[in-house]
Amino acid sequence: DCDNLEKLVVMKIVEDVDVEYTRNFTTTNWQAWLAPFSFRITENVARNFSFARLGGAFVDDDGEMYVAFIRQKENEWVNANIPYMVKVKTAGSNKLEVAGADIVPNTDLRQLMITSAEHVFTFDGVYSEKAAPEGSAASWFVVDDENTFVKAAAGSSVPAMRFVMNVADREDNIYSVGSSSAPSAKVKLRIIGGDDEETGMESVYGPRKAKDVITDLTGRIYGKGREGNLPTGVYIVNRKKCFMPMTNGK
Repeated sequence: DCDNLEKLVVMKIVEDVDVEYTRNFTTTNWQAWLAPFSFRITENVARNFSFARLGGAFVDDDGEMYVAFIRQKENEWVNANIPYMVKVKTAGSNKLEVAGADIVPNTDLRQLMITSAEHVFTFDGVYSEKAAPEGSAASWFVVDDENTFVKAAAGSSVPAMRFVMNVADREDNIYSVGSSSAPSAKVKLRIIGGDDEETGMESVYGPRKAKDVITDLTGRIYGKGREGNLPTGVYIVNRKKCFMPMTNGK
């Protein structure tokens, strides 16, 4: 029961067991996930739960900063002790029932790291309820109910079995509020392979702006009007896969 859990410690491996995971989801938007067990996304799991793994970070032509997660497909695995995003079809109390899961020690957390041109993003799992750090150097980001990473208020609580994102300057690995490269108070979340469109663009841009951008298959945004200046490859144009380069936008 994740809603009444302050701390979770797993000391040894337990293989091929049945697990029940219960959590109150306040929204059907994407939320942080961390668990000490690995499992396959079966048809039964996929009926109500969707998962996405970390993909990359990028900045679009308007200077907006994004972190991209790639939606997992049915029969793929969700691995233990690694940050994922999760969403449910119905808000409220939801139970995930997994047969044949492998539980592993959660003392062996794997920190994930990605970089953009100016920043380093690290993702750290939380298995005991923690208060966000105080001070100007603190840069914990947590997922809110609007599919956005926002800075955690100093002293606010981060529940167990979640993760936090830390953002640091790429040059000196130190975040400073006064630096020219300091990120804004929000970092947008993008899910690649969403429900409504193959690329999930509408989860960030909305229908109009989604048609104005070009991305590669990793989610990197190139912006409109770049058709004739791209390396040969496969891109997403107007939410459809296209082979590039193209001539006169056709």
